[in-house]
Amino acid sequence: MLVEADIRGFKFINQNYGEEAADQLILFFSKFISKAAIEYHAIVGRGFADHFYALVKITSVHKAMEVFKSNLEKYSAEIKA
Repeated sequence: MLVEADIRGFKFINQNYGEEAADQLILFFSKFISKAAIEYHAIVGRGFADHFYALVKITSVHKAMEVFKSNLEKYSAEIKA
């Protein structure tokens, strides 16, 4: 399964807060994506700008989406805390 993710509003952040803040956000997001994909032994990479890709070997699409959604919600809650 190929998963694509990007940062919504990244251009706004880059323009209004500067490249240094945008670079810090890219680094944070890359660690977040890597942490979310680690249990699948996924290959994670940055395509360009704020676009990231994860290549994940799965046996069931339905189960993989359930686990991925659950992990995403868990990590999102950690970010907000």
